[in-house]
Amino acid sequence: MAAAGVDQGRDWPKGPSGPICHKEDRVSVTFAGLGGHSAWLRAPLFFSLWRLFSPGRQSPDIAKGHDVPRWLLLALLLAAALGLFTFLGDRRATIPESCQAAGAALDAQDYDLAIDQYLLCLDDESLPEEVISQVFVRLGIAYSAKGNHYQAIRDYSDAIRLNPNHAWAYNNRCWSYGQLRQAEEALEDCNRALQLLPDQPEILDSRALAFWLLGDQDKARADLERARRIDSSAPTWQARFEEFEEMF
Repeated sequence: MAAAGVDQGRDWPKGPSGPICHKEDRVSVTFAGLGGHSAWLRAPLFFSLWRLFSPGRQSPDIAKGHDVPRWLLLALLLAAALGLFTFLGDRRATIPESCQAAGAALDAQDYDLAIDQYLLCLDDESLPEEVISQVFVRLGIAYSAKGNHYQAIRDYSDAIRLNPNHAWAYNNRCWSYGQLRQAEEALEDCNRALQLLPDQPEILDSRALAFWLLGDQDKARADLERARRIDSSAPTWQARFEEFEEMF
């Protein structure tokens, strides 16, 4: 199916048996939101590396004000690196063990255990919203893999409520709507996902299902052909149409 998964690499499905893997979901919830909060740590790292190794910057000339001493650059580099590692360690410490256990269970396709652990994870009121949103997405993946698309839709909706720009939550909800033959809702979600992440072959695959359910095989075929142009490992439209037939 075309729902976001958790294993490394992309694995186009042979049928409706399990989730596709997406790069976005390889990252542990431990590091959710790291990019924005660590900008103040990355800036001195990049500045120090540039001043140390860029051409013409090897000899300090303090009198002319053109450079800074190498020892100061090295000190900045070391301090920023230590701060970054400390930040990562502290952030990992804030994630409950149940969250990390749930991720391992989902990777192992033990969906019942993953659901139990993610529900325990959500009991922690200290989790930031970006982590909670990702937990709901992963809960949805687990429920979808078990065939409980109604609950998956509720979880994806909770993820979207917390993060209205979560493209994979829209994509996954599109797929679950499709599994319930709610084609118009599926198409609306996939269109929104493609607005957020254009030219994503997995989302095009999901939208192809919506078009196929609506009886618009020309648009379904166009999306699948476009997905295959972007990713040569994507299935042909003929193979995918056969799989759609088997699903329903």
